[in-house]
Amino acid sequence: MLVLKRLVDIGEVYEAGSGQEALSMFTNLDLDLIIIDYHLPDMIGPMLLRKIKQETPEVPVLLMSGSEEPAMIRSALEGGSSGFIPKSADPDEILDAINLVMQGEIYVPPKVLEKLEKNQLDVNSAGGLDYADLMHLAKVTKKVIETSDWSIRAKHDQANRPEAVEAFNDMLEKMESQYNELRQHAFHDPLTDLPNRRLFDDRIIHALHSASRKSQKLALIAMDLDFFKQINDTYGHDQGDALLRIIAARLKKSIRKVDTACRLGGDEFLVLLAEVESNEAVQLVVKRMFNALTEEVELGGVTLSPSVSMGVAISHGEHLPAELFKRADDALYEVKHGGKNSFRFFHSSLV
Repeated sequence: MLVLKRLVDIGEVYEAGSGQEALSMFTNLDLDLIIIDYHLPDMIGPMLLRKIKQETPEVPVLLMSGSEEPAMIRSALEGGSSGFIPKSADPDEILDAINLVMQGEIYVPPKVLEKLEKNQLDVNSAGGLDYADLMHLAKVTKKVIETSDWSIRAKHDQANRPEAVEAFNDMLEKMESQYNELRQHAFHDPLTDLPNRRLFDDRIIHALHSASRKSQKLALIAMDLDFFKQINDTYGHDQGDALLRIIAARLKKSIRKVDTACRLGGDEFLVLLAEVESNEAVQLVVKRMFNALTEEVELGGVTLSPSVSMGVAISHGEHLPAELFKRADDALYEVKHGGKNSFRFFHSSLV
């Protein structure tokens, strides 16, 4: 078995001599493509293919075989493979196959496709999976990859073998579920479910461009909880986490759908107010947000009043993200060293 890691950027290749060795290997590697032989010392290729797809359905897999029987294609595709390469293929054909699969296509040897187009193959021997079926599944796969819309499904009425389409759609269903789960983990804070810094950075870049283009404003608010360490030390980390979730929930209620609240980590948060019409509008939102965050809360059987420090920077879209972050941090620094539990605007923001 061959597995290719970071094919485009690195081109690093790993080899395994058996199916079991491959299974123990790929679970510990971040792979872009897997190529497996149909006949392995301890199992057949389709069996290994199914095991791989159960663990990492998003990784494309090519099956390699010395046979070019249509049944081989059917076995590969129905198992979730992105196609198969005949062992008679020359290096250029192998590279073509890899490139197509990496682009979301399904690869079938050209000479087999030619026979299918001319109806020279017995469709029954291929289980009814003819050229039209292959192309339909390939187009659906390509569209999913291009649009990142995992809700797209192959249509039963466009296939000669509906059960093959059903198996293909079941695979997409599982991939969609895992894609959504991975995306949630990649862009959201697991404790508060707020967007994380990765998603926030993307939002602020778009907001800056939009503000500049539409002659609007945006505001960046940097904030943290005062005396949070003492809360953790006194009431325990579970209660500290509970307070963070309450703060996150209050932030969500204080902003509009076009705005974004983010947890940086610990007791640090960021808020982006997008499409702002005036400085006065920002001031009203900041004051409302501060009042909401500092309302009393029940924590560990004790009523507490959270202490929050906030620094605010306003931009017309002319700043780089790093510059805007620094301005908000500078304003926050002034609050922290001026008594805490308040908010302050960067001195040149209200212009």
